[in-house]
Amino acid sequence: MLLNDGVRPDVEFRNHQKDSTFDYIHYKIDETDVYFVCNQKERKEDVICAFRISNKQPELWNPVTGNIR
Repeated sequence: MLLNDGVRPDVEFRNHQKDSTFDYIHYKIDETDVYFVCNQKERKEDVICAFRISNKQPELWNPVTGNIR
């Protein structure tokens, strides 16, 4: 219904396997958008995530190592 009104999805997952399942949570803290994206399958996935925001610099946080890129 929102697509019919021209509202884009908050997150789009592209170039993934047909049976892939991803989930996400979107928080807004002041002017910062925080997305937690989770692969629901027990396998590595290569996916392109497109977010409905612009003019921001993304950071990728690794929850296992704590590294930020």
